[in-house]
Amino acid sequence: MLLEITKLNIKNEGFKRDISLVEMYVNTRSIVSVSDYAGAQPFLEEEGSSLSAEPFCLLRVNNGSHYEDIIVKGTAAMISDRIASNTKKGLING
Repeated sequence: MLLEITKLNIKNEGFKRDISLVEMYVNTRSIVSVSDYAGAQPFLEEEGSSLSAEPFCLLRVNNGSHYEDIIVKGTAAMISDRIASNTKKGLING
């Protein structure tokens, strides 16, 4: 089952960083963990972004040979609830 998420996209362009939100889909079977991520707010405040008031969480995804951490808009509880509502068994497939 695919889950739509809003990813915090940071593109480093040398002297300037381009920060944006990007919609993407993640296979719920490849999600390993979800945890709140407080490190996004200080970074976004330093960059002067209007997104600094938004909550973000860290979504760890298994890509076969390695894990990828994705910074996602929303709290861990919000994402976990969306995963549970999209799948019959929730985050733990057993």
